[in-house]
Amino acid sequence: MKVEALELALREGLAVVIAALSPVLVTVAVVGVIVGLASARLGLRDPAVAQLARALAVCACLGLAAEPLATLAVDYARASWSSLGRVDTAETP
Repeated sequence: MKVEALELALREGLAVVIAALSPVLVTVAVVGVIVGLASARLGLRDPAVAQLARALAVCACLGLAAEPLATLAVDYARASWSSLGRVDTAETP
């Protein structure tokens, strides 16, 4: 019983991490491609422009998605902590 509960908690935790990181990763990838194409078109060779654009995109994405990500994390934590009370505490031989 304990192993199954741990498996379920780990699986749900991994799903929360993937759900939280996917918008940021997609945003950074899209901004990186757009800035790369614009830099190539304009002949810019300074990597600081691309880094700054990606950093601003990450900040904007986290700013817009902060509340849903926090809600997702709190719901996972609440479910994990409540499942601790349901785990069978009897020792198995």
